Amino acid sequence: MKIFFVLTLAGFATYTLWPAPWQMGLLVGWTVSCLLETFLILRRPKTLQAETPQSAFLGLMALGFFLRLLFILVGALLASQAHLFHTTAFLFSFLAGMFCGEASSLPYLLRRPKS
Repeated sequence: MKIFFVLTLAGFATYTLWPAPWQMGLLVGWTVSCLLETFLILRRPKTLQAETPQSAFLGLMALGFFLRLLFILVGALLASQAHLFHTTAFLFSFLAGMFCGEASSLPYLLRRPKS
């Protein structure tokens, strides 16, 4: 879990290193992705407890997939139609945040105590 927060802060720290037109798209994509990944990371251990059925974890995986799909679709449409931020920057940072969240949650789930 610490790795995810370090990666999240590192993403925000590199915000000023990117070209000015990309900055808002990067910030929006990274923030939305990290908030969604935090929600999913905090929900996963509850679905893996011994007393919960396996369908709870599978349901959370499906919910996470559809939420990611919804947020990336809505973000891309907002960026391209309303010109609120750079579309490519949003997509790039959203996918990077999603990758960081998933990659850092696997060791967290493997190290959790067996119940």
